[in-house]
Parts: sequence; structure tokens; C-alpha cells
Amino acid sequence: MSKNKDIHTFYNMLMEKYKFYQDAITPFMQLRTKNEEEIKQIYQNLKTTFLDSNIYSPVNVYNLINNIFPYNNRYLTSYWSIFKMIYEDYHIKPDSYFEPVLKYFFYKENNLNIRAYDKKLFQKYENENYSLEVHEENTIYWAIMKDDLQLFISYALDSNFDKNQTLRSGLYPLINGFEQYSLLEICCYHGAVKGWALIGS
Repeated sequence: MSKNKDIHTFYNMLMEKYKFYQDAITPFMQLRTKNEEEIKQIYQNLKTTFLDSNIYSPVNVYNLINNIFPYNNRYLTSYWSIFKMIYEDYHIKPDSYFEPVLKYFFYKENNLNIRAYDKKLFQKYENENYSLEVHEENTIYWAIMKDDLQLFISYALDSNFDKNQTLRSGLYPLINGFEQYSLLEICCYHGAVKGWALIGS
């Protein structure tokens, strides 16, 4: 029993010792805002704590954005704002460090020439209307993401509604190697309790 107590004590000591770092990284890892001032503050804390001290390089933060956004895509625009601030401060192109979908947004926003080997995939993203907003407004997926029950019901009552429809998107994490989600899975992903209850009934 004393061994467990020692481990717990040691853990608490480490958490207290490195609280400064945790306080800087947690708002970034668990981003829950689209407010410009709050995003700037999150970036400033990240920059001061990790980038200026060379604990993380800009490339490390690019990789973090790459790994985090599929699990928190509702705030993709916020992660994108942080990426742009890093890019403006450090001028490191994300070519080798970003997933293709983020590279697509970078090339599109900066009106850069697309490399030959990216053209086919970028054209796919273009054809499928990929957006930093993740879903187009007033679609069933938008309704789920916002947990907008009234909008969701309007789609569910449509005679063409298919409750078994699936979504394929590179803006979501892979599930068992696939990017395909049922409506119920999208509700679970976004914590859309109202939509989930409606589909379940």
C-alpha cells in the first residue's frame, strides 16, 4: 500500500512542479474557443512557454495540430489560426509536416502552385467542398455538429432521408483504417445528445 502512496505522492509533486507547462499546453490541446483574443492568448502562452524556450520547435507544434484536429475538428478554424501565427512568426512551410488535407488548406489560402503529386488529392478535396468549417451550413452534418435539433428534425422528416447514410471525410479520425462514419457515430463524435436520441428512437 505504501508503494502506491509513494507513486501518488511523486505524481502530485511532478504535476505541481510542471504546472506552468501544463497550464500553457492544456488550452491548446483541449481547444474550446473561436474567440480571436482567446486564441491569440493561447498562442502567446504556447510561444512563450514552449517555442521561445526551444522546448518545442514550430514543427513540433505543426505535428501537434496534425494529430489533434481530427479529434476536435469543431475547432479546426481555431487550430488553423494558431498555425498561421506560427507560420507568420517562424516562416516554416508545412509541406513535409502536415497531413494532405491541411496542406490543401495552406496551398489554397496562399494561392500557391500545387505540386503534381498533390493535384489529384487536392482536386478531390475541392470537389467535396472541404472547408475549415468542416461542414457546410444547413446540412445534416452541420446540424449534428451544432446539436441543432430543429434543423436535424427537418432533415429527418424529409422523404429522402436515409438514416443509414455515411460520411467519408479526411477531417475525422480513422476508425479501423476507414474514414467512414454513420450518423450515430458522428453524433457520438460531436457529443450531439439530441441528435443521438432522435436517431436512436
